[in-house]
Amino acid sequence: MEFLLVLASALAPAVILFFYIRKRDEKRPEPVGELLKAFGGGVVSAVLAVILALLLGELHFYYNTYDSILGAFRKSLFAAALPEEFAKFFIFWLVVRKNRYFDERVDGIVYASCVALGFAALENVMYLFGADSWVATGVVRAVLSVPGHFFFGVLMGYYYSLVKFKNPSVFNMCMVLVAPILAHTLFNTFLMSMQLSYLPCFLLFILFIAFFISLRKRALNSIKEQLQEDDNEFEVLNSSDEAMAGQDAYSSDASGEMLIDSPISDGEQPENSDELAEDFIMKKYFDDNSKG
Repeated sequence: MEFLLVLASALAPAVILFFYIRKRDEKRPEPVGELLKAFGGGVVSAVLAVILALLLGELHFYYNTYDSILGAFRKSLFAAALPEEFAKFFIFWLVVRKNRYFDERVDGIVYASCVALGFAALENVMYLFGADSWVATGVVRAVLSVPGHFFFGVLMGYYYSLVKFKNPSVFNMCMVLVAPILAHTLFNTFLMSMQLSYLPCFLLFILFIAFFISLRKRALNSIKEQLQEDDNEFEVLNSSDEAMAGQDAYSSDASGEMLIDSPISDGEQPENSDELAEDFIMKKYFDDNSKG
């Protein structure tokens, strides 16, 4: 029974955010199957990230122990942010590169955040089952870590959509990975630096909360911006379609008026060109005689 309770507690934050991002895209939603594929791919990315992190550790890019902010930053970058965000990006790219449903700006955010949530779900399961107090760990991670991964995914998808739909500049291309990696590195650095005894923990906590609120605001504004741009483009396309339909209707009406004004418009329409010519001659003949 406790096993199921821990498992449900570990998965719940990611599942809630999964339904949240799907709800935001409710006007023109992505197929559930594609979103579940992205979520499952995120689970696979967690395994890939562990392999990359171990490889970077073997190459001495970071050390498990640290005694300074620089050491915390170094471990945050090479043990977590770089391998994890690269692994998530790789899976995200596989999911969207030939996805015919990826046709709006917000779709980049939707798919990238689903990959991130799949990653966060497996990571959360591992942390909670390995914790001394899974309740306390679950609460902290539900409030901070899982939303953090979601926000990193939003940043990745936001810049990917900018490159695909709006501005494929070198800066935007770099930010697809740089933005989530930098945000993730700072996120972990703040948390890990609080363990250093010579630093004022309370001050670091205040700075971390300010950073987290700023990250949350940026992510939510990115979602809102992309949704608004998609809505504007959809309205423009609808207006164009309505204008073309109106023009076609006008052309049809004009053709109808020309037919009504023609000499043979009274009565039943002729079935072939011979009847048309005969009716025209007869009407012309009777009109001329009536005038005479």
